[in-house]
Amino acid sequence: MYSSAKIIKKLQKPVLTYKDIPYNAALIFNAGVTKINGKYIMLFRNDYGDYENHKLDGTNLGLAYSDDGIHWKAEHEPCFAVSDKEIHRIYDPRLTVIDGKCYICFAMDTNHGIRGGIGYTEDFKELKIISLSAPDNRNMVLFPEKINGNYIRLERPMPVYSRGKDRFDIWMSRSP
Repeated sequence: MYSSAKIIKKLQKPVLTYKDIPYNAALIFNAGVTKINGKYIMLFRNDYGDYENHKLDGTNLGLAYSDDGIHWKAEHEPCFAVSDKEIHRIYDPRLTVIDGKCYICFAMDTNHGIRGGIGYTEDFKELKIISLSAPDNRNMVLFPEKINGNYIRLERPMPVYSRGKDRFDIWMSRSP
C-alpha cells in the first residue's frame, strides 16, 4: 500500500465547484494553478449548462484567486474568450511562470482537429497566442526553466486517425 508524504494532505471536498462560480457553470475541472507575487492563480475549465439536468452547452475558461491555495474566489465572468471561424474552444490550461510572464498551454478544438497551443498573459485579461501544434496533439506543459539551454515541453498526442492502434505516449520537445 502506498501513501503520500506527510506534507501532502488530501482535502475531503473540492476547492472549487460550479456553485462557487458567479456565472453559468456546471463542471469545474482540469485547472492550471501557479503562484505569482505571493498569490495563487487558478485558470480552470468550465463546461457550462444545466448541472442538475446533465445538459452542457459549451466550454470556457474561468479565473480564480487564493491566498492559501485552498480557499478560492472566482472572477465574475469567464476569461480568454477565444473562438472564431477556425477555433471552436480552448480548454485544459496548464500554467508556467517564466521571467515574470504566465505561459499557458492549452488544448483547442479547431476545424482541423484537436491542437495544442501556447500563449502568455501578463494581466489575465488578454491571451497572446504564440504557437499552435499540428492537429491531434493536446495537453502540453512547459517546464519553468531551461535545461541544457533549451525550453522543454511535454505533450500528449491524440492520434484519432490511428484506426484502433492508439498509443497515448508522452512526448518531449526542446526549443532554444
